[in-house]
Amino acid sequence: EVISHSAATASIGKATTTSGDTWFNGELDEIRLWKKSKSQLQIRDYMCTKHSTVPSDIIGYWNADESYSSTTLLDKAGSPEDGSIVGTISKVLSGAALGNAQISKFTSNWFDVKVTLYSPSGDKMLTQDISGDGIIVYYVDAPPVYSEGLEIAPAYYFGVYCVKGTGNAGYNMRYKYNGNNGIINPTNEALIKFMAREDDTDTSWTNLNGANDTAKNWISQHDGVSLRGEYTITVPVAEKQFSLSSAAFMKEDVFLYPNPASNELHITLKDPQQKISSIKIMSESGMIVREMSGLQLEVVTVDTDVLAAGMYLVTVITFSGQTTKKVVVRH
Repeated sequence: EVISHSAATASIGKATTTSGDTWFNGELDEIRLWKKSKSQLQIRDYMCTKHSTVPSDIIGYWNADESYSSTTLLDKAGSPEDGSIVGTISKVLSGAALGNAQISKFTSNWFDVKVTLYSPSGDKMLTQDISGDGIIVYYVDAPPVYSEGLEIAPAYYFGVYCVKGTGNAGYNMRYKYNGNNGIINPTNEALIKFMAREDDTDTSWTNLNGANDTAKNWISQHDGVSLRGEYTITVPVAEKQFSLSSAAFMKEDVFLYPNPASNELHITLKDPQQKISSIKIMSESGMIVREMSGLQLEVVTVDTDVLAAGMYLVTVITFSGQTTKKVVVRH
């Protein structure tokens, strides 16, 4: 279909009629002008994603990421047509659900459906128990503009946008971490907090009080969340880590120290009546790299100088049972 037009300047957010000009009363962000119409499915595939590489069939792409003082909107398309802001407007931080990658699912049957998106570091956001017409999980490859409530946070975060039809909409979620996000390690993972806000305009993050499973490297929230939110994880700063982890250490039955270990790892028990009968050290992949049995000792010292740097699982077996803990070896 050919659109009739003149050589006059085109306007977005203003309609000119014989009765005069009518201005759009609302917010505009991430404006895309395509050379041909898009199907519903194609719109869904890009709805919550910024274009790092501009598709060839976009003829105008204004993402409105210029500074607050600029009156120019730069066109990111191949043959740029930069725009000028006309009139008195207020630039605000966008609350749009936009990231650098997304995954979506639209269905009328959510039974046993899980929608999961990975970050480049390997962390992932999993949504389940979904209701509504659809769900989009997106990933933002940048730190949040507002970080109140976050003590230490990765340089990225996830978002979830749940599409509501005529009924209810919501989801439960799980954040699974793999230790490559720059803040989580075996020493502080028990202190993780699952943090949330509604969108990028929120100035502070709140603690979801998620259920933390350090054996499976994930933290979950199963109380149900409505429509949308943005999520990340945080841990206390170093001083609080020391205080909290020391308190947790005194409640443990099995002590491994130092952790991280360099040359030696010492293993001891809280109960002086107990004895360590055997230990087993495994790599992250589950391969046994060291095993000691028939010990019946109060303290066991392991030479870690012969182990390659990395994370290991240490299983300590006593008469009353066994405990598995993580330890990091650094040389």
